[in-house]
Amino acid sequence: MNADITEDGGVLVMNARGRLDAANAAVFDDGAKEILAAEPKNVLLDLDGLDFISSAGLRSVLTLAKGVRKNGQKLAFCSLPPVVNDVFKIAGFMEIMQVFATRDEAMAFLLSS
Repeated sequence: MNADITEDGGVLVMNARGRLDAANAAVFDDGAKEILAAEPKNVLLDLDGLDFISSAGLRSVLTLAKGVRKNGQKLAFCSLPPVVNDVFKIAGFMEIMQVFATRDEAMAFLLSS
């Protein structure tokens, strides 16, 4: 699992790649802590390179989402591969998270008022 963090037009972006499971959720959690410490107005998780997500990975994502919301920031997800999209649907994340098909759609949401 790799979690690269970059800035794009006022949005802090985490690009997650590989498997997000119990064996490597700590890598994601470290990136999440970095994001929360930076206190950006907008956060985007681009999951295009994520091959797999387990319940431990979902817990990490939910923890980040709670932290972002607690800080009054906006959070969006984009480019979910089919297997990750299916897991988000089954877990009910599609109803509680802002999920977009493309990065452009997510950026437009985040940068709107």
